[in-house]
Amino acid sequence: MTTISSFAASTAVAATSIIVDFGDSPGVGDLVVVWLGTSNQIVVQPPGYNGTNQWFQAGGLFGPSSANGLRLFYHTWNSSDSGSSAVFKFSPAPSLGVGDKDLSTATAVAVCVLVSAGPAVLDYSFQGVPDTRKTVSLSPQKRASSSTLTGAYSASGGAWSATDGVAVVTATLGGQVLTVFRQLNTVPVNYSPAFTNTVADDLMIASSSLSDAGVQVYNPPVIQEAPVANDDPLFVRYKLQRYYTVLNNAGIFSAQRYLSTDQIAAATQVFTNNAPLAAGDRTNILASGVGGDFRSTA
Repeated sequence: MTTISSFAASTAVAATSIIVDFGDSPGVGDLVVVWLGTSNQIVVQPPGYNGTNQWFQAGGLFGPSSANGLRLFYHTWNSSDSGSSAVFKFSPAPSLGVGDKDLSTATAVAVCVLVSAGPAVLDYSFQGVPDTRKTVSLSPQKRASSSTLTGAYSASGGAWSATDGVAVVTATLGGQVLTVFRQLNTVPVNYSPAFTNTVADDLMIASSSLSDAGVQVYNPPVIQEAPVANDDPLFVRYKLQRYYTVLNNAGIFSAQRYLSTDQIAAATQVFTNNAPLAAGDRTNILASGVGGDFRSTA
């Protein structure tokens, strides 16, 4: 069963970063889930960005009639991590000189939920509305064996409610309202909870289902490389995500790229993207602090 050990709300005004409070200091193996709402479409760099221990961004979306956005991040705490908060940095996208905006700051709200060690993310989904409305429904996703956490975001104020689930915590700043709900997965598979705000707006929700059952897969650390091409402005901002290969050499773990066949053959274990792993290997990877993250398969 998924156990929420702590939660917290954080805000930042016209800032170049936001310090997201966890509510407590995670232990190795704890799952940290963060929802981040921003007042514009500024680029967000998660903790450890482009390092081997960076957080995973599940995705995000923006309102059709406003610049506000909602993003979802998560990270399984390992021995290289420390503290009871993390910094998410805001960075303007490179100017293309075609009427685009260099956004230097953003006003933001964030909610963090800390889940006790064991569960991993099974699935995640995002849903918005095509115009200003008061209700948005959760899109179909895998129903986990434990629970689902959904962040509901509005930039025009109001209060959130849900047809299924209990509100965990709310972050508010000006008109921005971000509430995270927890839904226990005791409802039919094809059921989609609806989330309603008292004020019509570009409503957005980001959901993550969690499971403590079944085999987990390991996704090694990644690096984001850009620009993809310099001869087309659209590709200046586009990034390719590349996986590292994680080696276990007699209990010493390392994340590397461009390995030779001899290096791979000499390793005790080799971990590549989306590789299923035993519980003991998961424990060893977290204890090594090499980075990467996990997904549940059932």
